[in-house]
Amino acid sequence: DTPPGECVAEGTDLARCRTVRTSGSTGAPLQIVFGPADVRWQRAVAWRILFENGFRWTDRTMEMRVQPRETHFLQRLGIAPKDWVSLLDPPQRWVDLYLDKKPEAVVAGAGTLHALAEALLDRGLRHVPRLVISDSETLAPATRMLVREAMGCDPCDVYGLEEMSNFAWQCECRGGFHVSEDSHLVEVDAPPGEAGPLTATALLSRATPMIRYETGDWAEWAVEPCPCGRTLGLLSRIHGRSVDSIALPDGSKIFWPFFHTVIGGRTELARWRVVQ
Repeated sequence: DTPPGECVAEGTDLARCRTVRTSGSTGAPLQIVFGPADVRWQRAVAWRILFENGFRWTDRTMEMRVQPRETHFLQRLGIAPKDWVSLLDPPQRWVDLYLDKKPEAVVAGAGTLHALAEALLDRGLRHVPRLVISDSETLAPATRMLVREAMGCDPCDVYGLEEMSNFAWQCECRGGFHVSEDSHLVEVDAPPGEAGPLTATALLSRATPMIRYETGDWAEWAVEPCPCGRTLGLLSRIHGRSVDSIALPDGSKIFWPFFHTVIGGRTELARWRVVQ
């Protein structure tokens, strides 16, 4: 409810800023302002996740979004080159570009990866990238299996928000989500092993400070450390939106990943629906 001008830090030059809006999936859309330093910080945070999963400066990336974003000057010099693919194009066009460019890394939302994998299987052709990043939506087990079959690569699930960048990610063990604790403070209002609301603070978001931001998602801290040896905080599960859940008579919740695992994992089912 705060006027937009009061959500921006004093001294911010709005003429040099980029403004984004959230989807409004948990209420009214929120307007966020990013200054030049914020944009560089978000890019560094996102790149860190790629490098933790084996990305190299020489790798070509194919990123699939509704609209292409600004190309970094390093990419214009041929370092970490990137090809933008529009979601507005038909999936067969995605396949053509994918097979032509042969990227080492693919970055897209889980639903987009699902459609790309189906289109690849229809064509009967395959290029094996070294890294597939799934973001924007939690990766369902059925989509993971489909991407493995079509692209020959186990996708890495990444969690983040448009307004805060990505900050929780799977490592090579795929056992949970490591939190980038040097860039974000993440809190879950529940003991380890139990689900609770997730709030996050972006430690270097300056133009629009994001402090203890209510994400609208539920998650749970892991009880055991990750076998990979990283000592960053570990979320065992990210359940997703609290509204995407079934409330039981005792007040507890069953979150949508449960249904995707138990029902969606059965390949003989083409469609299914849960009614509360």
